[in-house]
Amino acid sequence: MQGDPARAAKILPWSHILFSNFKSWLRGTFHGVSQKYLPRYLQEFVYRTNRRWLEHDLFFYVLRRAAQADPFPWSRLTAEATA
Repeated sequence: MQGDPARAAKILPWSHILFSNFKSWLRGTFHGVSQKYLPRYLQEFVYRTNRRWLEHDLFFYVLRRAAQADPFPWSRLTAEATA
């Protein structure tokens, strides 16, 4: 069953904008994405999107998170997701 793109654009305009922004960000930032790490790219996009209006506090927020975080070695960063 084929849907009508015009009808979908009327019903779900924000989802189209969101996916368009995600694809543009992904292509512009990483220039290539493996399916293996796609969930992590999506998590980063959501993180950035949720904090896009907090520019004035962002530096101190990131600095605090970096100072309080446990070490995150490369082996853990590249490990397979289990959930």
